Formats: sequence, C-alpha cells, structure tokens
Amino acid sequence: YQEPIPVEQLVQSLCDTKQGYTQFGGLRPFGVSFLFAGWDKNYGFQLCMSDPSGNYGGWKAAGIGAN
Repeated sequence: YQEPIPVEQLVQSLCDTKQGYTQFGGLRPFGVSFLFAGWDKNYGFQLCMSDPSGNYGGWKAAGIGAN
C-alpha cells in the first residue's frame, strides 16, 4: 500500500507460488527460470535467479540459457 517492497520479499513470494505449482496435484509447473534485479534501501542493488522448481539465490552476476 504505497510502500516499496524489499527485493528479497518479492522474490520469495513469487518463488513460493512457483514452488506450490510443483507440489500439488492437478497443477502444471511454470517451467521457467527468472532473473530478478532490483534495489531497496536496506541492501542496495540485488540480483536473484530462480529455477523452475522455485529455488532462488542471490548472485553478483548471472545468465540463463545455453548461449
């Protein structure tokens, strides 16, 4: 509500949703990896990468794909 969300909180929320789709029957997993880049006042610039299962981690540099 008109307040910035910390980057890690946003990433965790989205990855929890992705992980839920892999866990429960009748739902299809997203099957995509995401790169999240953002800035917040506590930690500055951040880069996080998530895999299709919903796991995520912070990185100094990252890339997704074969090339």
